[in-house]
Amino acid sequence: MSANNESTTNNKRQEYNSTTSYNVLILGASYGSLLSTKLLLAGHDVTLICREGTAKVFNENGSIVRMPIKGRNNDRIELKSSPQARSPDQIIFTTKSSNDDRKDNKNKDDDDNNHKDDDDDDDDDDDDDEDDDDNDNDDKNIYDLVVLAMQEPQYSAPDVRKLVQRIAIAKIPVIALTNMPLPPFLARIPGLEKVMVAPSSSKKQEDDDDDVNNLSTIREKIRSCYTDPELWDEFMMKKSEEDHDDEESSLFDVGLFSQCSPDPQAYRPTGESPNVLDVRLPTNFKAARFASEHHTTMLRQMEHDIQGIRYTDQENNNNTTSIELPVKLRVHDSVFVPLAKWAMLLAGNYRCIETNETIISIREAVTRDVGMSRRVYNYVVKLCVNLGGKSEDFVPFDKYLKAAESLKSPSSAAREIASGATNIERVDKIVALIGSIQQEERRRRQRKEMRCQQQSNLQKRVDDKLKVVENDPTNNDDDNDDNDDAYEDKSLEIIEDIVKTVDDWLEKNKTKKV
Repeated sequence: MSANNESTTNNKRQEYNSTTSYNVLILGASYGSLLSTKLLLAGHDVTLICREGTAKVFNENGSIVRMPIKGRNNDRIELKSSPQARSPDQIIFTTKSSNDDRKDNKNKDDDDNNHKDDDDDDDDDDDDDEDDDDNDNDDKNIYDLVVLAMQEPQYSAPDVRKLVQRIAIAKIPVIALTNMPLPPFLARIPGLEKVMVAPSSSKKQEDDDDDVNNLSTIREKIRSCYTDPELWDEFMMKKSEEDHDDEESSLFDVGLFSQCSPDPQAYRPTGESPNVLDVRLPTNFKAARFASEHHTTMLRQMEHDIQGIRYTDQENNNNTTSIELPVKLRVHDSVFVPLAKWAMLLAGNYRCIETNETIISIREAVTRDVGMSRRVYNYVVKLCVNLGGKSEDFVPFDKYLKAAESLKSPSSAAREIASGATNIERVDKIVALIGSIQQEERRRRQRKEMRCQQQSNLQKRVDDKLKVVENDPTNNDDDNDDNDDAYEDKSLEIIEDIVKTVDDWLEKNKTKKV
């Protein structure tokens, strides 16, 4: 099986043991076509959202994904699948009533998880809705899951924005396949929920005015990292007044929103058709669970089905071999797992952008100064651990360093900015802002501890302790704390320098366009 004599497979030839076929809507046919192919080969239904011309290519020729296989140095396989492709304005959602929510009642014995039968039943019950009969049934679906696989600035395009708004109103489970976590998911992160979600009026009265004002300032700074922050507010709103349990929970419900880290490295080869995707680094998608066990079960079913995909290779001697395909979906209970990409982005991707308006490969950015890369990487990991993550949620630096050796091209962020983009995903700014929040909290704690020490009149006890410390040269805990603080402050400065480099280049691009 050679690169110039590639074998193919498709969802018709694929054998799978899934008991449920889910209907998935994916916004973004470039990177999204990778997950689309995996889901289709696992027996699920997929609709891709893309430009009208691109949709025509997918509908006529299908999707083609090329990827390497472990243990075969130069061999790549070509996976073919046939997703439906639509432009944003061609998607029509059926209305779900609160009395007939097949998602919430899916565990009933008479529901065999057969969504197609459910759709047929819904059509039979809706005889009074003449508009339903006027639309193409292929485009009128109750989707089980929506995947947002575009880069964050792309959602501000008018037709895409309208579709995203309708998805939010429909209250369909959404998972963002993006490097930059979108605001509803950030609101699920312990330590950030107060920052991302504005308090109710009663809560404001209970809290200290300075705290409220400080949180409001930070909230606006984080929102400014997004091209269109208002677009995501609807995902944090309850559907109706009947859903309100209490005043605080009545305003916000982010449990339908989750995040998946786009760890596999893939790109559209230059000069080839837009339905072709080349996988360069076949790692796994890492998704965080939903708040609901029901929706998480759906993700785990998809994980299981994708795990079971096998590629049948017809060898020259007419023997066939069954090959397990790379690029799996992994579902994790921790909401911090998708944030593991942050450290990689700051240590590698954003450092591909140079101050002299040149770009370099990820490999060069990481390996040119391994000590600096390690420092940036570990700082970002610690930042996430401070929010509540665990060290095992994150990839060790040395493992990332080894993977970076194969990344011989500049990052997508670097390529975009070098081509004149005025908006790119700004994970760097979000990390810097969270870092400054943690820095200020650390300094406030230190000031508070100093005041408490003074107010408690502990001077005599402090003097006694100092005498003990003077006679114990091994006791240098305070010095270590100071050193740790200085080290973190310097690391944050490095992150802020990265942000400034990106800011300056984007500003120059805006000036050139004017």
